[in-house]
Amino acid sequence: MSYSPQPAPSGQQLRPLVPLPLVPLPAARPPVPQPPVNRHPGLKIAVGAGCALVVLGLGVTVGGGKQDGARPAPTVRGTVTAEPTAPPEVRPASP
Repeated sequence: MSYSPQPAPSGQQLRPLVPLPLVPLPAARPPVPQPPVNRHPGLKIAVGAGCALVVLGLGVTVGGGKQDGARPAPTVRGTVTAEPTAPPEVRPASP
């Protein structure tokens, strides 16, 4: 008795079972992050220049606009003695 393959019911031909070769899969690499897109570079320059002007203006305002350097505080010389004080007056509580 001989064996003859029968056609598949859907009309497709049967394929013989052959083991697939084992191929190692490559190691998965993390995706490379893309650099952020620089939007509005002119606006960043304008804002930076505006901030620099504000800081410069505050420095002139606080410093009084003078560049003659810092001066030490005036020193006061002398002795200070405390005078004795009288004890506070005690008043009786009013009914």
